[in-house]
Amino acid sequence: EAMRLSNFSLRTRIRLGIERWLLQRAHRNVDEYLTQTPSMLVAAKTRCRSTDSGKPAFRLAPFAPALLPRRMPTDKGSYRWDFIYPASSEYHKNHTGLMEAWRILARHGEYPTLALTLPPGNMAEKIGEQARAEGLKIQNLGIIPNAELADAYEQARALIFPSLSESLGLPLIEASRINLPILAGELDYVRDVCTPHETFDPQVCAPGQTHPLIFCVCDSSRGWHCPLVCPCRQCWH
Repeated sequence: EAMRLSNFSLRTRIRLGIERWLLQRAHRNVDEYLTQTPSMLVAAKTRCRSTDSGKPAFRLAPFAPALLPRRMPTDKGSYRWDFIYPASSEYHKNHTGLMEAWRILARHGEYPTLALTLPPGNMAEKIGEQARAEGLKIQNLGIIPNAELADAYEQARALIFPSLSESLGLPLIEASRINLPILAGELDYVRDVCTPHETFDPQVCAPGQTHPLIFCVCDSSRGWHCPLVCPCRQCWH
């Protein structure tokens, strides 16, 4: 809600612009708005203030697809990736920032493995080229059906979720339901749907930032790498 439309692709800007216009213009003809998260509820109330008649009403009504199979314990050596990030290629998904973090880690001798689900296009090609050029351990699975995504979750140590903005954040719900550790931005939409194991500031590695601050540490007790914000703000850049 707070992000500028100029940050998105032309197609997404047009869609979001139409949606915002409809919300503002048509709310007098709506009896009730249903939203999935508390943050969405606040945003809806802000954009579509009730008339003197008390309409429209606003109600929180979370919903999500059927549960994935429960994640079973797996031997440490059987994991295929350290992290998985199931997301499309839109700007707010912050793949550019995530890639910058992986490049910083590589410069310091850390090469965590990462699985992505990018569709064919410029972003997938760019990440593939950077990964090959710099030896980054990143694999793009492409667009995969839910059954294959469930299998991919089983093969990852943790979900990493650097997205700058979400209306729901379905992978966060899926990961929490199958006990997959979650590492996500310290943002309202994350806390709306889950309790992450670790958080970081996704803005510090967003495109255009001068000093990305994400670094990686290994916690042997949990067995996965954990991106955090560098407290000294100097040593990892």
